[in-house]
Amino acid sequence: MLPMLPGPDSPWSQPENAHPPEKPRRHRKTVRVRLTRVDRRLKIGVALQAGAILSFPLFNWLLSGYFAWLPELVISIPLFLASPFFLMNSKAAPLPLRLGLSFWYLVLVPIQLVMTVYNSALLRTEIVLIPRDYLGFVTIHFDDPAGAPAEYEGKKPVFRIGSNGELRTQMHEPRFYDDFEQDQTQRRELYWVDRTGARTRFTVVVTSDDLQSDRVLAFDQGIYYSDRGIDHLEWFVGTAAAHAQHYKDLEVVDIRESYEIPSEYHGWVTVIFDGPGGPVGPFSVSSPKVFRIGTRGVLRTPVHEPKMSNVRTQGLRDAKREFVQVHSGIADWIIQRPVPYDPARIPKDSVIVAGFREKYGEDCVSRVEFFAGTPAEFEKSKAPSRDKP
Repeated sequence: MLPMLPGPDSPWSQPENAHPPEKPRRHRKTVRVRLTRVDRRLKIGVALQAGAILSFPLFNWLLSGYFAWLPELVISIPLFLASPFFLMNSKAAPLPLRLGLSFWYLVLVPIQLVMTVYNSALLRTEIVLIPRDYLGFVTIHFDDPAGAPAEYEGKKPVFRIGSNGELRTQMHEPRFYDDFEQDQTQRRELYWVDRTGARTRFTVVVTSDDLQSDRVLAFDQGIYYSDRGIDHLEWFVGTAAAHAQHYKDLEVVDIRESYEIPSEYHGWVTVIFDGPGGPVGPFSVSSPKVFRIGTRGVLRTPVHEPKMSNVRTQGLRDAKREFVQVHSGIADWIIQRPVPYDPARIPKDSVIVAGFREKYGEDCVSRVEFFAGTPAEFEKSKAPSRDKP
């Protein structure tokens, strides 16, 4: 029996019931950066760049930064400029990778441009007003919530220094990038100002080396940073000789002074310097000055005690002085020196040092005087009512 074929009226002969032809599948072309092998030119190009980059800090370290520019110009820069020739001729890496390795540093150009524009917008002229005839250190502390409010002359910030040479201000001082810090330093104007408001501008210099001048100058002592920006600025106002003497004073400040007082002695102590016996020393950080006070509270010593040239170094040396109570020739304990002296905060039976003062000769300290005993004994003595810091 022959198979029956669908007739023209059969539903199986209609086009809509026929099986649709399969659509051709589209194969997505995936672009992959695949480095199948590393050829010699790629290795050389990467090595040249790495060597050039590492050579910059190496030359600065070996030559202390003074003459590092010469090997950097002759060696480091040519090495870096030669690397794209080898990288672009590599057959192992695809073109996007070769371009990235060869010219990645061009991304630094817009970054540098943005930082330049930003720092240029921050630059401003600043006015520092110092009381007339003030000599010594000038310090401005920034970002102090309890400090003086911001003051301006037009768009110029004004910093009015107190009679002690310091100013604490609420104003924020931003930290600048690279060479812009030097540009901002040159925009700071320092003046002496008298009671009438008349101003005399200072010449700002960095060092007193080989500077023979009797003029009063402002020596830039540096910029001190914090996480927020600039913490404080500092200058030294004085002659070149006074500035040089300040650094000589710092050598003396590093030497600790120890005053050994017999435990049975309570009263005024006097140490007289440059006494008989000839010069002694030299003293150093490892060899401090030790003054052993007698049972009557008086010591004459041949030690020479130089006079500090400014309040800053005077305070630093004063902080290095320690007072020790000695029992049977053995150091017993450290005697505290409360500064400022406030008897309400001191235990009545404690032994303290108070009333410390210096007396001066010609460019030297001729003697020091202080009281060792209880607060009640100190109040009964003919000492000053308060100990100066």
